[in-house]
Amino acid sequence: MDWVLTDVADDSQDDRWLLVYQVPSEYAPDGTYSVSMPKDMLTDFAAAHGFDPADPDDAEAAFEYLIHLPAIQEVARRAADPFASQGMERQVAMNPYEMPAEAARRLCEAHLAAFKRMHRIVSDAPAARASGIRPGTTVAARALAAPASVSMLDAVKADMIARVDSRRARQAAQLAEIARMQVQEQMQARALQEHEAFEAAMKGVTAGE
Repeated sequence: MDWVLTDVADDSQDDRWLLVYQVPSEYAPDGTYSVSMPKDMLTDFAAAHGFDPADPDDAEAAFEYLIHLPAIQEVARRAADPFASQGMERQVAMNPYEMPAEAARRLCEAHLAAFKRMHRIVSDAPAARASGIRPGTTVAARALAAPASVSMLDAVKADMIARVDSRRARQAAQLAEIARMQVQEQMQARALQEHEAFEAAMKGVTAGE
């Protein structure tokens, strides 16, 4: 099943990309599905999901997951293949801070691989045709001068990766680990409270007998 990228618009006021897809009718009655994302979100997103944004290969892998994630979530929300199993919607909508960075990344890679076995994002339209690729955007000059082989998605990818810098990447990685530790401590505290409440309830039942 194809998700076809037909346009990229530039929301310069909020510094976001708006990606417009042509999709099957079960995902949008009029066949048009839009995704809005901050242009500078890749650094924090990558760090949260266990990728190293300072590593070019990791930044590219994180972008690949990011660009597919809305479609993955839509498929899982409808319990459609390959995410038809019970509990997959919640798993796909995971909070990456609830698990070690390595586990979050493995889950991302597994979901992406499963999605690609049955679906694909198609971006054949040249970047120069996108309504948002115009003078003033980060990659506008290169995109407008690029050959037809450079797609709209290529331009968005180049823009978002270009916004990753090593200093911010290090900071994002540190903040992600702090957030991960805090969330997991909260999970442990909640589990302990639930266990204590269960034990108290069981003692009450025993005393009543």
